Amino acid sequence: MESRGQLLIVDSDPIALASISEMLQSEGYECDMASATETAEVRIIQGAFDLLIIDAGMPGNTDLAFISEIRKILPSIPILVLSDSPTVSCCMAVMALQAADLASKPISREELYSKVESLVVQGQISTQVRASRIRLDEWSRDLHMLEQVLDQGAHAAQTARSLVLMTMRNIVG
Repeated sequence: MESRGQLLIVDSDPIALASISEMLQSEGYECDMASATETAEVRIIQGAFDLLIIDAGMPGNTDLAFISEIRKILPSIPILVLSDSPTVSCCMAVMALQAADLASKPISREELYSKVESLVVQGQISTQVRASRIRLDEWSRDLHMLEQVLDQGAHAAQTARSLVLMTMRNIVG
């Protein structure tokens, strides 16, 4: 079965971590798990995730500080925040940190599937846009170099030919 998306689930409760992971794996998602914010941060830096699912009340996430740190690394990744008792201040903090959604724990299977499905699509689109932006920046640099060489005149024809070939290879992929 083809993976429906890459998820990182971060929760200090081993039962909740295993339960959420099992539910989502049964639906075709690849799930990585972390029971501590330090471990999660390493995995976030090393991996490519479509969605992060994070417990609001876990150690190391006081006042959602961990989510604030994630936003510095990955400003556009969707984050689903789970909370045992979402208060008004928790909801406001989640919104301020631009987390994609907030849900109460325990979360029902149906609600989890619904939220994850839409947020994974959002994450995959965000990843594609980021990759396209990087590729566009590379093309722009290549074309700028080509313009500079062409401005130098005919004596740079060989260099220009090499740059054209390099640019075409980047465009074609």
